[in-house]
Amino acid sequence: MSEQLVEIMLMSLPGCGKTTFIKTISQQTALEQDWFFGVLPLDDGLTLQFIEPPSTTEFDFIWMQELVANANVPGYIVIIDSAQPSLFGETISILQTIRSIHPDVPIIVAANHQDSPDAWSTDDIRIGLGIPEDIAVLPCVANDAELVKESVVQLLYLVLGLT
Repeated sequence: MSEQLVEIMLMSLPGCGKTTFIKTISQQTALEQDWFFGVLPLDDGLTLQFIEPPSTTEFDFIWMQELVANANVPGYIVIIDSAQPSLFGETISILQTIRSIHPDVPIIVAANHQDSPDAWSTDDIRIGLGIPEDIAVLPCVANDAELVKESVVQLLYLVLGLT
């Protein structure tokens, strides 16, 4: 049986939980040239690699657009800080960019910080941001292994065509 490596790119605004998410799910992590990576071997034939591009303190749409255009990954997890609605517009921009460049690549939205009293529910996020039904919006707390695992499993089902 040949080894299959499935790369998953995590996208979000700075400070929304990408690094914590990767550390929570990965057995190994590494930082290489400002890119953060995590690795999770699932069995002898399948390994997941999580990729977090470098973050800047300011959202740079042009840089993000070029990054997505040059990415060759089978799936994305977009993390949204569900307790910071002031950031929702820029997160929608990330989703729209991925969809416009890679319309058939699966995307999961992980609504992070669901443990915050200020967090919007996943239903409110979907409705408020107009997220299409074919993109799952899942509750997440980036340091909660079960919630992180659920986001990864749901994306992996889509990537491998198991849904």
